[in-house]
Amino acid sequence: MKQQSLFSFSLLLLFLHCSTEIFAQAPAAAPVIQPPPAAPVKAPPAPPAQAPSGVQVQPAPGPLDVVKILGKASHFTVFVRLLKATQVDTELFLQLNNTNNGATIFVPTDGAFSGLKVGTLNSLSDGEKIELVKFHIVPTFI
Repeated sequence: MKQQSLFSFSLLLLFLHCSTEIFAQAPAAAPVIQPPPAAPVKAPPAPPAQAPSGVQVQPAPGPLDVVKILGKASHFTVFVRLLKATQVDTELFLQLNNTNNGATIFVPTDGAFSGLKVGTLNSLSDGEKIELVKFHIVPTFI
């Protein structure tokens, strides 16, 4: 179940990154104009995009906000708290919305954090928390 959730989240990030990459690209060069065919040919309607089972993918209407995406999944609350506490969420938001680099995030579930000894995260310094969060983020799209 955890692997499926991580896989689903990875697919969602992949789709969101790809959709922003497509819209951020420069328009293609104008095609060479060919004379029209004798009879107009109508293209068949495009089939609707299929998402893997269990994953609903909708285009992002606004800026990409990882905290909101993870919040909807509801089993990444510890990592979201760390993102906010370290303000890495702001850096990530700016990177995803102001560059074409994208990012790949390996988000541990709440279950992964539950294996830690009680108080482990609270005993980390601010710098160590930032290091922990950034360890899970690759600053380019993979």
